[in-house]
Amino acid sequence: MKGSISFFILAIAFLMGCTSEEVSKKEVNKETALPLEISNTVNESDIQSIDWNNTATSFNTGTRSDMVGNKLKIGIIAPELKAKKIDKWMWHFWGIKEGKLMIVGYNKKSSTVSPVLYDVDSKKNYWTKDGLGSEVNGADSHIPSNVLLNESGKWAFLVYIDNELFDILVMDLK
Repeated sequence: MKGSISFFILAIAFLMGCTSEEVSKKEVNKETALPLEISNTVNESDIQSIDWNNTATSFNTGTRSDMVGNKLKIGIIAPELKAKKIDKWMWHFWGIKEGKLMIVGYNKKSSTVSPVLYDVDSKKNYWTKDGLGSEVNGADSHIPSNVLLNESGKWAFLVYIDNELFDILVMDLK
């Protein structure tokens, strides 16, 4: 009788352990760990709203034919994006003339949230950059930056201006 009770208690403890392990796996997979320094601007719903099929395309602005992005919303002039390589990008914006830029990278496969902008002097990524520039290449404003991402795959670049989601670029990183 004591053996049956011990076995029963042990079996219940084992089943409870499996259940709580399954629940915590689901909770971890559902949540996107947003870094504290951006959590006041970026919402989980911004990341959940990414349309992975709406990838950035090449387009002509009338003055440039090598722009990549979402036509007449946001475009970049840049070399082919590669992981672990610092590249210079010129960001172009339509419909906005000034503001503070914040770029949040989200990797689809790893669910990693990362800063995209890169400072070559400090050798660190950062989230925000002040001062959109004047009209250029048919866009209402622009800003240059260095970018660096440490893993390949499909990325969404959530672009915020003055803490408001402006647009999302979806691109493949080789």
